[in-house]
Amino acid sequence: MKRHMRRTGLGAMALMATLGIVLEAVAAPGIVWERVDGIYGAYVECLAATDAGVLFAGTGHGVYRSVDGESWEASGFQTARINAVLAVDGDIYVSSEDAATEGLHRSSDGGSTWERVSRRVQPRAFAVKNGAVYAAYNRGRRATVGRSDDRGVAWVETDLDDARAISAVATDLVVFAATTEGVYASSDDGASWRDIDATLPHNDGANDITLADGVLYAAVDAHGVHRYDSVAEAWQPTHLQEGDAYDLFTAADALYAVVGDPPYAQRRRLLRSRDGGVDWQQVHVGHGFVTRAVAAHAGRIYVGGAGGVLASDDGGTNWRDVSRGMPHAPLYDIVASGDLVYAGSDYGVYASEDRGRTWRRTRLYLHAPVLSADGRTVHAATRWGGLFRSDDGGRTWREVNDGVPTREGRSGIYLASDNPREILRTNGRVYVAYYHGAFLRSADGEAWERVRGSQLDDDRSYFRIGDGPLTIGEHDGALYANAHCYMARSFDGGSKWEVLPAGPCLRGADFHSFGGRLYIAAETGVYRWNETAGEWLDASDGLPLRREDRPNDDRRVFSGTRLASLGKSLYVGSQTHAGVYRLYEGTDEWVSAGLDGAHTWGLLAYDDALFAGTDEGLFRATVDQSVGVEPRGKGATAWGRIKFAALTPERSALLPNYPNPFNPETWIPFDLAESARVVLRIYDPRGRVVRTLDLGRLSPGRYRDRDRAAHWDGRDAAGSPAASGVYVVEITAGSYSARRKMVVRK
Repeated sequence: MKRHMRRTGLGAMALMATLGIVLEAVAAPGIVWERVDGIYGAYVECLAATDAGVLFAGTGHGVYRSVDGESWEASGFQTARINAVLAVDGDIYVSSEDAATEGLHRSSDGGSTWERVSRRVQPRAFAVKNGAVYAAYNRGRRATVGRSDDRGVAWVETDLDDARAISAVATDLVVFAATTEGVYASSDDGASWRDIDATLPHNDGANDITLADGVLYAAVDAHGVHRYDSVAEAWQPTHLQEGDAYDLFTAADALYAVVGDPPYAQRRRLLRSRDGGVDWQQVHVGHGFVTRAVAAHAGRIYVGGAGGVLASDDGGTNWRDVSRGMPHAPLYDIVASGDLVYAGSDYGVYASEDRGRTWRRTRLYLHAPVLSADGRTVHAATRWGGLFRSDDGGRTWREVNDGVPTREGRSGIYLASDNPREILRTNGRVYVAYYHGAFLRSADGEAWERVRGSQLDDDRSYFRIGDGPLTIGEHDGALYANAHCYMARSFDGGSKWEVLPAGPCLRGADFHSFGGRLYIAAETGVYRWNETAGEWLDASDGLPLRREDRPNDDRRVFSGTRLASLGKSLYVGSQTHAGVYRLYEGTDEWVSAGLDGAHTWGLLAYDDALFAGTDEGLFRATVDQSVGVEPRGKGATAWGRIKFAALTPERSALLPNYPNPFNPETWIPFDLAESARVVLRIYDPRGRVVRTLDLGRLSPGRYRDRDRAAHWDGRDAAGSPAASGVYVVEITAGSYSARRKMVVRK
């Protein structure tokens, strides 16, 4: 899963800055943290070191390398988000899930050049044993461990079933449901169902159905849109008879269809018919393709795509952009109720209270492809998290998974599906339909029951609750694997696996062998394997396990990240509580190792130094190994150190933008030696000014992180996306001016 972490400033540093000093560390004995140079504003997900002493950091926009751990430079692999990095035997491996660079990549020249060795293998974690490289990744809905003996080219896999797309509509008397295997009707609120798909082309079912003026329409693969004659009980083609029809909706007394033409079905068109499907016209919305995010209310039509949200008040003839405040990410669903409009995206649910003029991000951050709204009451069907409900317009949310079918298996607990298709409100009930199985209904939107019959519900397709990363590690001659409450180990290189107790549903981020013991950093804390008892023991004493912003929530939350050992100490980071924590060998209690203001993503111990990848950038700590420990081993002497540092740069500077190349947005960092009005002008490849960023008068300082650097959304002054090419950014700050090149790559 791609995780989206909450950005937090370094609170202690911000406070000390007002006093003219920088707090570099208040930590465990002998630890001083300092920000390294060269990775501006990036969150660092993973770290690795080669035997030759070269360090590599995988970030949200590519791979960086350093020969001294202090200054970093971009490698030859940029623009992509890196999930995992491994350095072994002179090779560096990185994993990316970005569409353009997905798969496993390898460099044999220190990161200068890269080659993709596998597109289908996208590791979340690596391990090395006896010269073989092991990778943990997902294959569809299966957790998989692969082994490669030829530097990542070929993989031997070990896995650690029918898809049905359901949509639904209803009249006062009949509920209709469509799957990829058929279309069904129920006259008793889903208690029994009858097939009505015999005359559909190929009897293949439908991708979507809708009602227009009491007539049922179906969107069909390769055959466009069909209309159901309830008297003859037969389907008849409309005049839209070719192309893959994906979605249907009605608005402003018209029927709309989203259609793609094979073999380029990603090039989707929006078509409109005002006469029941006899005549169709293409609706030009101004963006390249349309997703299923379409809605209509009070005379306005909303369309969401990769470029944001468009609105039309004249039935689709004219459109305008209403994307202010929206993310640069595809929108999967839009629903409107009164002046309230809600949109579901990769980054959660967004809401508008003024019919789309401005948007705000709600507090539901999960991938939310399906929404339903009735005024300020909103239901969201998410991937990996189940169902959520808000009764205040999305400002607060709560889980409503009571009755959502689950089962227990050797791989943990399962929900009905990880891919919701539609939420339907009718006759006082709420229905939820999924691609991979369940069809649910609820009388109150809180508790759910299964709707069975005519293959509308399938017990065979499930997914694991939780989105914990798939993790593997090596300890005492065995491989250990953890995925979504599932724990196993192998003594023969991964051919056979022994299932281990997973304790309190451990969703682990990292295994680590330390002091002859195996530890795992998990969502709820840190645990240690006890071979004699055959179970995981809680080893979280001293770690923060309760959220301060939720005083009434007794659930443990730690979100442990990568573990690292240095000398006689084990270190772990936390995403939820921020900071790094230290466990001395022979003791049972963790103590703070500083970096309290940053959410830590990855740790690496190398050459007597500790590196922390955070959402605020990369930090390095020098560690004094000569630390006194009390005889009982229950505590240690702790001290902190404050360094005074000049806050004002010696000279102004325009720094390299990141990411670069980029699409669609980038950040432009700079240093300011004296107070000045700062203006950035962006020139296109023909030398014309396409955008001016007037930042106003700024105080002296370093404007490098994403919350301080200049931001360009990749659009010109008119709001149109910039074309591919080499652009120039020019900064003017008092008497200082400078230029740098930037590359837009579509």
